[in-house]
Amino acid sequence: MIIIHDFKIQLSKLYKERDKSSSKEEERELEEKIILQAIKNILSEYHKNLLSIHSNDEISIKVKIIKKSLDLRQKISKSVFLFTLDIISNNKNEQIILDFLLKSGLKARIATEKEKELYSYKNIENSVNFYNTDNSNNINNSINNNIGANNNTINNINNNDGISDFVREPLTALPLEKIEKQSIGLPSDSIKKQKKPTVIIIGMGPAGIFAAVELLKNGIHPVIIEKGKKVENRQIDVDAFFKSGIFNPYSNVVFGEGGAGTFSDGKLTTRKKDYYVGYCMNFLVKMGADKNILTESRPHIGSDVLIEILKNIRKYLIYKGAELLFEEELEDIFISNNINIINKSAYNPLAANLKLDCIKTSKKMIEADFLILAAGANNFKTYGMLLDKGLQMEQKPFAVGFRIEHKREFIDGILLKENKNKDTYDNITTSSGFEINKTLRNNNNADINNIAGNNFSNSHYDNPKLTGIYYNLSSKNYGGYSFCMCPGGVVICSSSEDGHLCVNGMSYSGRNLENSNSAIVASVMPGNLPKIYENKINNNNNKYNGPLGLLNFRQDLEKNSFIAGGGSFSAPFQYTSEYIDDIFKNYNFNKNFSKNSRSNNREHNLHMPSPSYKPAVKHYELFKLLPDFINIKLAGTLTEFDEKFPGFIGNSILTGIEAGTSSAVRILRNNDYQSVNVEGIYPCGEGSGYSGGIVTSAIDGVKCAISIAEKIKNKN
Repeated sequence: MIIIHDFKIQLSKLYKERDKSSSKEEERELEEKIILQAIKNILSEYHKNLLSIHSNDEISIKVKIIKKSLDLRQKISKSVFLFTLDIISNNKNEQIILDFLLKSGLKARIATEKEKELYSYKNIENSVNFYNTDNSNNINNSINNNIGANNNTINNINNNDGISDFVREPLTALPLEKIEKQSIGLPSDSIKKQKKPTVIIIGMGPAGIFAAVELLKNGIHPVIIEKGKKVENRQIDVDAFFKSGIFNPYSNVVFGEGGAGTFSDGKLTTRKKDYYVGYCMNFLVKMGADKNILTESRPHIGSDVLIEILKNIRKYLIYKGAELLFEEELEDIFISNNINIINKSAYNPLAANLKLDCIKTSKKMIEADFLILAAGANNFKTYGMLLDKGLQMEQKPFAVGFRIEHKREFIDGILLKENKNKDTYDNITTSSGFEINKTLRNNNNADINNIAGNNFSNSHYDNPKLTGIYYNLSSKNYGGYSFCMCPGGVVICSSSEDGHLCVNGMSYSGRNLENSNSAIVASVMPGNLPKIYENKINNNNNKYNGPLGLLNFRQDLEKNSFIAGGGSFSAPFQYTSEYIDDIFKNYNFNKNFSKNSRSNNREHNLHMPSPSYKPAVKHYELFKLLPDFINIKLAGTLTEFDEKFPGFIGNSILTGIEAGTSSAVRILRNNDYQSVNVEGIYPCGEGSGYSGGIVTSAIDGVKCAISIAEKIKNKN
């Protein structure tokens, strides 16, 4: 049995065929015949396909209307039907028919066992064989010939997906009415009349996706709400930004299906020793990732490949029964004391018995038993809303700095030469993902002295595994470090709001572009900022105190970087040696960095890269963007790297500002992954402050889902 919903027929067509003296039963019978003929017309397109698969199998279907409503919002009024298709055939044909219906743009799904029992037929008197039926002109004329008109209501279905974006019955929305943000007395009676979805997930990044996968595995059908667009539409917006600087605050490098990791080359590196690392990796392989990610030491997918994998994941989630709502944003949550919905001023956040009641999105009010907050670390407005609602949070250390770019050939060369005559090749990985020493030892034809020695520049390209090399460096004396290295990649804008500028790095699967880049960052700890800005105007309003203090600091850095770039998403950049010179002059920085750190002819240096950032860059004195203590840490770190790898400073450029290394906020939660003071809310993923990167966020999503599944099981 198949259930179809949101099936629309023009009222005028129905009235034309209906006899004024018809009874309600006769009217429903006519409607079922009209719907049946429409389904036959849709399936006739696939007639030959079905016959070729089951040439001797006669398939009959019968329609039964479950619910009828009216849609008066459009110029042409329509009746909207929820109905069943009873398939008189085997299960294989039922699945084939479902696939064809979905491809046509209908909202359809296989009925549950309970639904089959409820809507089952005891006879098939009126069933029809859609292989051998007469075309009824009267019925055909009563059908809206433009079946595509129905498609317009289904959020621009992409027929190439093979599955529509909604296969579950849509959520029953609560009317917004005149509910205000801090309302105390919401209309609880009307709320309780609505069907309550069990679990809502905010955000479709790694945490949200894998939470959904685990919930579905446990028979729980979540609703996923994503403020951004589907990944293919998101890619269009990102490309438009790179070309013309047109920024969409809801669809960009940070927001949309797949989360922020989608456009940072799909790094799957993690130091976490956990069973669920393999669990998540295996799922990605099933969704289309190269199976080599299961064995590589530093696996990555590549942003180009990850986009296709995300499409497959979407189809999987929908097929399993999840409901996906794109371009819909969480705006508010409502908390109850088990009696009334109350606002923060009406309760003590430390009090017991506080519980999630419902949420408000940009489109509707929805009740929820469980809310997985997996909105990412860049949803600044969400943090403010959660603080207003009394969720307990705290500052979390994070790191800031710049993106450093070198020519890929230069990095490949200095890193391999540095390891000449070594038995091990620490901190260096090739584009294939294998540690260099493993690659060399497994290559019987490789001459280590030739690859890593004086003839390096002419020989190492013969082995593609030795190009696009990854490094992971840290300073012993200054505490700075490299982060999120992108071999053969580009620097990109990862801003989450207009008027903010933040940069990140990205590689495609080949990792073979002209430049390699990495973040060079230093940590900022809670308590650093009040001391730094003591006796300064910034401290007067205590903006850097409180749970959002470091987040406010991050936002200020991004705003200043936006201004430094010229105010149009151009990024401020500077030659690294100039930055070191500025630190030396302005801070009396007496570090004796190597001669290779300076280059008198920067523009004519053959090893000097051109900035890869799009849409544009603007020269700027970058030290002006950061506090003194961070500048000194970064300069010291860079000079240490330059001493080990001569030319690291002199042959590079910096682009600012890198501030999205991790969340600057931690939303406090218990061991069961639930908020410490509000029952039903599960902070999850990088935005929660408990994970960082694709893999650890995915694992966090799985574990949040397991906790919820156990609670639901125990309640039952």
